[in-house]
Amino acid sequence: IEYTQSPNELRGGVNIVAKASIAAITFKKSDFDAFIASQILPDYIAGQEIEILNVGELELKVVTDDFSVAASENFEFSLKGDAQFQWSFDEGKVLAAVAGKQASFIEKGLIEELKPMAKEIEVSVTPFWSGSVPTNPDRIKINIINE
Repeated sequence: IEYTQSPNELRGGVNIVAKASIAAITFKKSDFDAFIASQILPDYIAGQEIEILNVGELELKVVTDDFSVAASENFEFSLKGDAQFQWSFDEGKVLAAVAGKQASFIEKGLIEELKPMAKEIEVSVTPFWSGSVPTNPDRIKINIINE
């Protein structure tokens, strides 16, 4: 904190001004979440949208010696806690990918691709006896269970 003073002749006193600078470490949350996922989740693939739901509960500690927030661009850190991850997906893209496909494609191809993102994946189509998925996405229901 830097203090300066100047005479205040109008009031017969002195003006005192305090000036402070603050430096902080900031991350774009989506980049931070993806970086942490890439370091600890074996099923994570770069570019997948993923979120740490409880990032505020994690403890980040800078471990770089002689670190200065204002003067350093790079640093090493440790992260403690139990991160809870949730993959995000665009339901419209998933519906477009399955529309008109055979049920076997959904069971083997799509579900395997989405497995890291969910505990369970249910695909419902109407009419239920059809061997293929309708081309109309409005007739397809995908339920992804994350917990």
